[in-house]
Amino acid sequence: MALIEVMPVPPDGLLDRQGSRVVIALASDLTPDGAFGEEWLIVTKTISASTQRQYSHAEDRLELTSITAAEIEGLVGGGALIISLGREKREVLRFSNAQQKKFARVAKYLQDWRNTAKT
Repeated sequence: MALIEVMPVPPDGLLDRQGSRVVIALASDLTPDGAFGEEWLIVTKTISASTQRQYSHAEDRLELTSITAAEIEGLVGGGALIISLGREKREVLRFSNAQQKKFARVAKYLQDWRNTAKT
C-alpha cells in the first residue's frame, strides 16, 4: 500500500514553500474533535496535518528531525497518531478503526526513519 494518496489541489499553507519531496500524503476520516471529516497528513521534511475547513498553520508543523518516537494510540472507535518530541507527546491526527492499518504503517515508517537517522 502506497503512503501517498491522490490529494485534491494542495491547499495553500499545507506544503512547505521550498518544494520538498512529499514522502507521505494520506487522508484521514476524522477531525481533531472526533467528528467525521477529511483531514490530511503531509510529511516532507516537516509533518503537518490539516482539516478541509481550516488548513495547517505554521505552528502545527513538526520538524521531522525533532521527533523521537511515533506510535498510534487506540481510542474508542478509532485511534490517533502520536509523535513524541523528547518527553512531550503530540497528537497529530485522528482516524477511524477502518484506517487503523494505514496509520500503523505511517507510525512504523516514521519510527524506522527516526531509528535510521540516529545511526
